[in-house]
Amino acid sequence: MIRNLKLIITLIILGFVTNSCQFSGCEVKNISKSEQEWFDCYNEDQILTFKNQYGNIDTFIVQNIDTTYSPCNKFELGPNQYQKISISLKSNRLEKSRVFNGIQIIFEQSYDEDYCDKSFYMFDYKSYRNTNIDRYFDDSLLILNNLNKEEVHCFIFDSKHDDYYNTNDYGLRKFYWSKKNGLVKYIIQDSLEYELNSIN
Repeated sequence: MIRNLKLIITLIILGFVTNSCQFSGCEVKNISKSEQEWFDCYNEDQILTFKNQYGNIDTFIVQNIDTTYSPCNKFELGPNQYQKISISLKSNRLEKSRVFNGIQIIFEQSYDEDYCDKSFYMFDYKSYRNTNIDRYFDDSLLILNNLNKEEVHCFIFDSKHDDYYNTNDYGLRKFYWSKKNGLVKYIIQDSLEYELNSIN
């Protein structure tokens, strides 16, 4: 009798939990269309080639582009589900290095605000934003000499002038990211400049 009672109680609790997850009526909070455009520049498994002023080559592979949502449980987690988008690129040259060997950009809508939280990682450089960064594009025009002198608007991540700058043991000075082309250039130790050479 006691065993049957425990089973009934367990089934009731399980049904309640399942019900709350499936029918809690969460409202989906998506990242804005403008900020989603940051992730339209690549397809998975593309290979990016960069060349510096001495003819040395560096390559990255686009590992994944991922969109997820926070769990829906209105009773425990709140009434909203928030969107999270990420993109990861891996450097072949730094595969055996002790530092983070690539690039990761994560946008996450975690509150009912106009702008989402943004995390940018390149090698061991870290930067965080929660504002609209599109406004920087008009101020940062870059000419891509290796790609027929194409002009692109970029956001420049500068480790020396970044209030959100954390650590940078690898020597990364700057990197340039464009909505249209993704990573287009990076500078190591002030003078070694790698610029986008091809995307395959």
